[in-house]
Amino acid sequence: MKTRSYYDAAIEPIGSVINAWDPYSLHTGGAPRDEFEPEIARLVARIPRIHSLGDAAREISVVSSATFKQQRFTVGVCADVGAKLYERPQNAGLLSTRGA
Repeated sequence: MKTRSYYDAAIEPIGSVINAWDPYSLHTGGAPRDEFEPEIARLVARIPRIHSLGDAAREISVVSSATFKQQRFTVGVCADVGAKLYERPQNAGLLSTRGA
């Protein structure tokens, strides 16, 4: 992670994607809004590894599989949310560019 201000700037776009995704409908069931805070923090720390849509799907798969059911969160299953996870920080200027 680069700096505290970088981390703070990344929390909102990553958090909005993960909270909207809500893979087990926990928010609908009454869970607190900060339910996914640990996963969001892990994903923010992994932003430097994201250079493509595939990278984003892989990172969300890794983080979600470590927290929830591994077999449910394959890269393929995470492709749609991975695309959003890539798009939001990219639009916020948080992703580094490389020839991917």
